[in-house]
Amino acid sequence: MVVDGGETAQKFHVHDIPKGSPYKGVHKQIMIADLAKDNGYKWSPYKGLVNRETNELVSNDLDEVAKLLIGDNATAKDLGSVESIVRAMGPKGEEFLRQLEADPESPFVKKKIQPAESLADKHLRRIKELIQ
Repeated sequence: MVVDGGETAQKFHVHDIPKGSPYKGVHKQIMIADLAKDNGYKWSPYKGLVNRETNELVSNDLDEVAKLLIGDNATAKDLGSVESIVRAMGPKGEEFLRQLEADPESPFVKKKIQPAESLADKHLRRIKELIQ
């Protein structure tokens, strides 16, 4: 897909997702969009942070976006994954994530990677069923 300002947009789609994470890049984008909304902005994954009322670009610099959405000590690296956003937000981050995961019908929850059940887990579950 070709977009205007592709060089700028490209950096918004670089992720630093930890191995084994149940979250994907789309979760990071949803989380950033919700943080932006809570702070009076809109998040465009192609333009950057936009003023909610005027639609004017506020910033497309990820370091500045991180400071505006997370706090003065935040950097672009803190926007790399759901886990890094939560960690950078501290205790508020855990609560924010719980709110995002509260609605089982939300896109955030529906797109989450479900852990695969191991063979050992299957056998243990079956044994418990047989015992009852």
